[in-house]
Amino acid sequence: MLKKILIGVAVLLLAVVGFFGYGLLFPKSPTTSTSFSSNGLDIKVNYSATL
Repeated sequence: MLKKILIGVAVLLLAVVGFFGYGLLFPKSPTTSTSFSSNGLDIKVNYSATL
């Protein structure tokens, strides 16, 4: 019985690590930045794909 519980916990842990690892390796949006200037006002926006 304990062996089945440990296997279930290991599978669940692998699934969680795989989910976050995949998100870090293949982000949903690229990391980029853009800027806008008007009447002496400068705005810079940095886009990043973080969890």
